[in-house]
Amino acid sequence: MGKADMAVNQLLERKEIFADFINGTLFSGKQVLKGNDLTLLSARSGIIKAQDTEAQRHTKEREHTKGQEYTKEQKDTKEQEYTKKQEDAKEQEHTGEQEYKKKQENTKEQGYAEEQEHTKKQKWTEGRKPKNKQEHGKLGVLERCGDIRMEAERGTYSVIFAHETQKNVHYAMPVRSLLYETMEYTRQVQELEKQHIEKGECLRGDEFLSGLMKGDRLKPVVSVVLYLGDNWEGCKSLYEMLEIDESDESTEQLRPYLPQHRMHLIEAGSLEHPEFFQSCLQHIFAMLKCRQDKDELYKYIKRNRAALERMDHVEIMAAFILLGEQKRVEELFRAKPESEESSMCKAIDDLIHDGEMRGEARGEARGEARGEARGIELGRKAGREEGRQQGENRVLSLISKLIEDGRQNLLSSITVDENLREELYLSYRI
Repeated sequence: MGKADMAVNQLLERKEIFADFINGTLFSGKQVLKGNDLTLLSARSGIIKAQDTEAQRHTKEREHTKGQEYTKEQKDTKEQEYTKKQEDAKEQEHTGEQEYKKKQENTKEQGYAEEQEHTKKQKWTEGRKPKNKQEHGKLGVLERCGDIRMEAERGTYSVIFAHETQKNVHYAMPVRSLLYETMEYTRQVQELEKQHIEKGECLRGDEFLSGLMKGDRLKPVVSVVLYLGDNWEGCKSLYEMLEIDESDESTEQLRPYLPQHRMHLIEAGSLEHPEFFQSCLQHIFAMLKCRQDKDELYKYIKRNRAALERMDHVEIMAAFILLGEQKRVEELFRAKPESEESSMCKAIDDLIHDGEMRGEARGEARGEARGEARGIELGRKAGREEGRQQGENRVLSLISKLIEDGRQNLLSSITVDENLREELYLSYRI
């Protein structure tokens, strides 16, 4: 997971921010969810069969006890049968051969009935056991780890929202999204079956086969993918990934039976209505929308300076990382906790200043046509500016590499030690 993904996820783990994100993307700004409605769930979800639960162990112990009791009953029954046979043998001498044969037939019928009952019990017990070792135990684990899972209480029911952040295009994302939802539904089925066992509820017939009662229901699962790149070039639905020929007549007949599964893809840099959001996301997505036009970006920052300065450290950090402002991120990263607020204000002021300097430089460039001498002078300045910019870009790239490798202890040294800086340039091939 990259820095951008981590910054966004850290922000969206806040319930009020996550609620605003869902409201602004899926519900067109309508205030459907509130932060108080949400419960943060574990990011891991799946089909869990790693080991027996405590309830399952108790069930097995009860079955074992029943088996022992059944064995004792069998022993007692055999002893009774033996005693009865001895009595019958004595009775045979008095009642004759014909009556004895009649009693023998009755005994066989009784034994057959008992054998049938025993067979039924064995089948029921075998039906509750796994068919083979691979279906039970650690080999049966299937797990999926997403980014954020929130459960929203909707009064009489709940909805699970599963969010995943993508910095790069994932060409199998529709399948990945479908797998996540399928595993979440499967987990819910297993949880319901487990609850029935713990409550001692006896499932029969169709309920026994499925592990569910007729009235059991699952919580809806909605998965959302937030893409931080510039242009999603992959498929957005499972149908688009299928190898079919649209020009073939049979495809038209087959289409109603083919899976669609369109995933909910949110492209952060091209949201049309940032005003749908009520939190800091409004400013973050608005700045992302104009990040390709630096002039518009600086103007927006200047217009909304007061609102941006009210954003806290986590919110500003996420915004600057998404905008690619590595220099500002490094300044914020190195700031002490007690000076975070002043550091954020300074970073915003520096961005505004960069925009003003950019405007002045552009104005000077337009003045080149006023005279050759003036043009030469401006050209020299532009050359120096370009060289300075290239130098800054190298430093920023080096800082980014050091942070990724966890070598923050070298950050202060590279600003004063030119030899160390050149060695690191060569080491990282910058």
